[in-house]
Amino acid sequence: MVKRNFFSAFILGCLIIGYCSSTFASHDTAHILKGQFRQGASSLTYWLDSSVNSYGMQSHFQHAFTNWNNSSSKVNMSASTNASSDIKVYVGSNNLPVGYAGLTEMYYLNILGTAVLISPNNVINGTLFDRVTIRIDDTQRIALGYTGWDKVVKLTGHEIGHALSMHHFENNPAHSNQNSWMYSGSQTNSAYPSSDDVSHLRYKWGN
Repeated sequence: MVKRNFFSAFILGCLIIGYCSSTFASHDTAHILKGQFRQGASSLTYWLDSSVNSYGMQSHFQHAFTNWNNSSSKVNMSASTNASSDIKVYVGSNNLPVGYAGLTEMYYLNILGTAVLISPNNVINGTLFDRVTIRIDDTQRIALGYTGWDKVVKLTGHEIGHALSMHHFENNPAHSNQNSWMYSGSQTNSAYPSSDDVSHLRYKWGN
């Protein structure tokens, strides 16, 4: 399936089928979003809805959160039982547009404390955000080929990467390593972030 232009613009994401030829590595906004958590990334909390466990994906998410944490001393995301956490995760079935296995959305809190969705282009261009929601569509996950432990971990790691202001690595100038968590549309067995993933995370947040 050919990737449609508004997908690559991002709506943050999410592992749709597509390919972009490799040129050279870049740390610009093609691969790193200017927008980020207002409070930084050193003390974030995440909350897993009961649906995550119901669909058998709790260990995948925990593994992905842990390995992003291990990639930089400046990044720390800790599990919480508070549904008002910085990052909230849900899993459902047929809950996303066709072609999406996962979706990450950013919100800011207005003066009343209400979460307001931020447009993808604004996040790309530098808008700060306060909350992130990650949703996985289990039906489309299977249909798109994200099956087996490593591939599901790559899907979860990809969406968490968006929350940490990582963008798609196939964006021009593209990276060649399709095993990277942030390389969208590649159903590889990638249980751990690649050196490119780590390099970009550290470029954004520090070592």
